[in-house]
Amino acid sequence: MSTPKVLPATVKHQVIARFTQAAARYDEGGTEFFKDMGCHLVELAGVKPGADVLDAGCGKGAVTIPAACRAGDTGCVHAIDLVEPMLDAAAAQASACGLGTITATRGDAEDPPFAAGQFDVILAGYVIQLLPRPALAVQRWLALLKPGGTLGFSWGPAQDPGWVPVMAAVDAHLPPGMSRFEAFFRRPPFGGTGHVDQMLTDSGYQSVGTLTCAIDTFYDSPDQWWQACRSQAPWAVAWRHIPLGRLEAARRDAYTVLDGLAGPGGTLTRTLTFACTTARKPARSSGLKGAP
Repeated sequence: MSTPKVLPATVKHQVIARFTQAAARYDEGGTEFFKDMGCHLVELAGVKPGADVLDAGCGKGAVTIPAACRAGDTGCVHAIDLVEPMLDAAAAQASACGLGTITATRGDAEDPPFAAGQFDVILAGYVIQLLPRPALAVQRWLALLKPGGTLGFSWGPAQDPGWVPVMAAVDAHLPPGMSRFEAFFRRPPFGGTGHVDQMLTDSGYQSVGTLTCAIDTFYDSPDQWWQACRSQAPWAVAWRHIPLGRLEAARRDAYTVLDGLAGPGGTLTRTLTFACTTARKPARSSGLKGAP
């Protein structure tokens, strides 16, 4: 398969490197979030038995596995990711679950290497906000859908208001000019569900809608939260740029704020909100942007 072309080489290598480093502990350690999100997204997208499904940016299979369970023996799920350890983990999960209808191959979620009109459903779990050109991605996904096919993707509309000071305490240690983690939630078009829905409508989708859901995540200690952040979005999109000499101070400042949030026994509760957006490709696709 050809090397993905969408991301500039330097950016692509950075993405691969940071998620390769995080793969072993990604969504693990007792603070799992993406598995629940994946099941919710698959349910909303209405994956049916016999469906041909693409999981764009599959990670460790949080969306892949429930999609394959719903597609059944007569369906197929094609999982792609740029990070080999993520693909290996997704394939291992599929094997452990006895799911032989999953193929895991290296590919760019923004420009998947498949033929036009191939898929009944395209899913992307917490990927679209990491793509450099989300509007181009949804147009490409439209081309890959069969007429009447469904797109479903999840994304983060906001962080827990009570934890904003915690995240800001770490953001403060980023070098001048570097984007803070808070900016992850404001990057166009992700400043609100209406903007995301409009992006899809402008791209030629129909029946566009977004539902939000909240999941409470519990941490036994500040250390558990800090380790979770180092394998998830805060580290990947922002905090990896904190100079090594300032990391310890950043951690201490965050822990100071967390002292005021701790419950009995030091337990911390964080409400993670995610949005699931679904849309359909019109049954008659001629003249649509991105259509085959």
